[in-house]
Amino acid sequence: MTVASEQDQRDTLQLKYDPRSWQQVNVGREERLLSTIAGAALTLCGLWRRKTVGLTTALGGLLLYRGLTGRSVLYRLLDLNTVKESPSTVMPLPDGSGVRVKRAVTILRPADELYHFWRDFAGTVPVHPFVEQITPIGDKSWHWLVRLPGGEFVEWDSVLTEDIPERLIAWRFMGERLESVGGRIRFDPAPADQGTIVTLEVEFKRPDKLSLLNIIPSGMILSRVPEQLVREELRRLKALMEAGELPQAQPRESEKEARRNA
Repeated sequence: MTVASEQDQRDTLQLKYDPRSWQQVNVGREERLLSTIAGAALTLCGLWRRKTVGLTTALGGLLLYRGLTGRSVLYRLLDLNTVKESPSTVMPLPDGSGVRVKRAVTILRPADELYHFWRDFAGTVPVHPFVEQITPIGDKSWHWLVRLPGGEFVEWDSVLTEDIPERLIAWRFMGERLESVGGRIRFDPAPADQGTIVTLEVEFKRPDKLSLLNIIPSGMILSRVPEQLVREELRRLKALMEAGELPQAQPRESEKEARRNA
């Protein structure tokens, strides 16, 4: 085994068993409220009825923990998550050339950590469906290698257009076979110091005959498909930053192919 492969293996193990995976918020707002109320009631009941103080108080404490932190060990073991993301906003571009998709999600990590992760575009490959490699070609530009579902590769470049440390990053794409014109991502502190609200906006151009998205019925192109891609990127980002690993339910296309060829 080479030194490089040994290092890759150690990195994989470190990612898989990252202790932050148990810090992921996986309980929705409504469930948290009900758990907090029920937990407080059971705890008070257990303290009042001393004969059952052990079991009742313990159950009340577990529900209080679940409600106040938004974390459920059982949900984690079952790979469940009832956190609801904010709905997407899909708006046509002023010139009618495409749409702008805007979506937000709360991630239980500080804004500075999320900013520095995204600012190094090369490290965001796992977040983007179909992207195989992102290579820096300057301090503010990167070269993207994208694998289409049929196995063909396309390439384009991106350039940074706005950079506010720990707050906002914006970029534009340059190339011929582009699905996205560019985008921006904003990091705002969540209320009550509960992580960071990450808002991702991406502009998609209207597909042409060369478009990757032409494999989908045309009626869905300018609404469902762009929205689904943005939602998937935020879902991957949240899982990677909170749990230290990508969701296993929807593996990347390259992983699927590798498994079929194994």
